[in-house]
Amino acid sequence: MDADFESKWERLAEAARRGEEHAEQLLLAVLGEALVRRGFGATAVNEPQEDGENVGLATQSFGFLVVWGLGISLASVLGSSILLWPLGIIGVIAGLLLLAKVTGQSPVAFLLVVLLWLVVGVLEVAYGDFATWAVSYLGPLFILVMVAMATRSLRLQDAQDVALAISGVVKAGPLIAPVVLLFLFLPALSADVWQVATNLGLPAYLGAGVLSIGLLLVVVRLQLGSQIQAVISQRSAHLSDDANRAELTRKQASPSISDDAQAVLESVKDSELDAAWPNSGEEYAPLLSATEGSTLQAPLTSRLILTIGIVGALLTTYIYALCSMVVPADTVRAWTSEAGIPAINVLGVTIHGGPYLQVASLLGIAATATFLSFALIEDRFAAALTNALLRDPVDQLLVLALPYLALRDQAISTVVKAQTAYPSAGGSDSGSGS
Repeated sequence: MDADFESKWERLAEAARRGEEHAEQLLLAVLGEALVRRGFGATAVNEPQEDGENVGLATQSFGFLVVWGLGISLASVLGSSILLWPLGIIGVIAGLLLLAKVTGQSPVAFLLVVLLWLVVGVLEVAYGDFATWAVSYLGPLFILVMVAMATRSLRLQDAQDVALAISGVVKAGPLIAPVVLLFLFLPALSADVWQVATNLGLPAYLGAGVLSIGLLLVVVRLQLGSQIQAVISQRSAHLSDDANRAELTRKQASPSISDDAQAVLESVKDSELDAAWPNSGEEYAPLLSATEGSTLQAPLTSRLILTIGIVGALLTTYIYALCSMVVPADTVRAWTSEAGIPAINVLGVTIHGGPYLQVASLLGIAATATFLSFALIEDRFAAALTNALLRDPVDQLLVLALPYLALRDQAISTVVKAQTAYPSAGGSDSGSGS
C-alpha cells in the first residue's frame, strides 16, 4: 500500500542507495531529464521537447518589445499625441512583414532589425525626452521581465548563463581602452568633433551604426557559427581528460532536474559518475554537431547582440565620463553655439546632457565597431567572444551529453548481448513448431 504513494524517482533512488545492478539506467534517466530541461532534447532522442513552448514565448515577447519600441518611437517623430501610437505600431508591423517577405525571414534581416531597435533606443535617450523612452523601451521591458519571473518562463539558470557570457566578454573591454584614448578621445578635445556630433541628425546616427556595427556584427556572427563543430570536437577531447569531469556533470545537472531526480543523482557515487564518461569524447563530436548544432546556433545571434550592446553602452559611458570631466561646459557652448546645455546635479556631481550625450553616442558607435573589428583580427578579443558565447554553452552540453551517450551505448550493447545469448521465445517456438 505504501508503494502506491511512492513516485518512480523515489523508488529509483532507493534502488540506487541499495546498490542494485541498474545504477547505470538510473543515471541515464537523470542525465536524459537534465538534457531536456537544458534545451538539448535532440540528444535524448526518447525524451519529449519540453522547452519548445518557453522558447516560442520568449521569441514572441522579444518581438513585442521590438514592435512596441520602434512603433512608439516612430509615432513620437510624427507627433506627441497618444492617438498616433497605433499608427506607428501598424507602420512598424507592415515594414517588418514586407522585410520578411523580401528577405525570406533571413537571420541577417533579423539581426539588422534588432540592431535598429537598439540604436533607436540609444538615440532616443540622447535626443528625445525621458518619458517617451520610458514608455517605448524601459516600461515594456520591465513588465515582461516581471511577468516572466512570476510565471517562471525566465529561469534563473538561463539568466545566470547570459550574465556569465556577458561578463566574459566585458573582461576584454579594458584591452580596447588605449585605442579609445588615443584615436577617439583625443579628437574630442577639439571643436570639430563636437560640431559634427551636434549637427548630425537621427538618420546619420542610424546609418553610421548600421554600416559600422551592423555589418561587423553579421561577420562576427557568421564566424562564430562556423566554429561550432570544431569547438565541440576540441572541448569533447579536453573534458574527457578532465580529472573533475564527474563534478562538472553533477554541477551542471543539479539545477536542471526535479527534486526526485536530484535524490537519485545524490545517491550516485562520484566513481560511478566518473566511470560513465567515455574514454574519448571526440567519437561523439560528429553526432552532437549534427543533433545539437542548430540548438547551439539559435541563441548565438541574440546573445551576441545583447553582449555587444552592453559592451557598447560601457564604452559610451566611459567616453561620456571622460568628456564630462575634461571638457568644461563653457567650452562646449563656445564650440557648438549652444545657448544652454541641460544638466542635473546628483550628489554634488553635475551630469550634462545635450552635446555631451551626442558626442558620446557618436564616439561610442566608433568604439563598439573597433571592438568588433578587434574580435575579427586579434586573438584575445576573438577568444573572449568564442569562450563566452560558444565554448561555455558547448561545455554545458558536453558534460551531460558525453556520459549520457556513453551510458546509452552501453545499455544498447548489453541488450544486444542478451538477445544473442538468449534467443527470443518466439523464435524457439517457431522452430519447434516446424
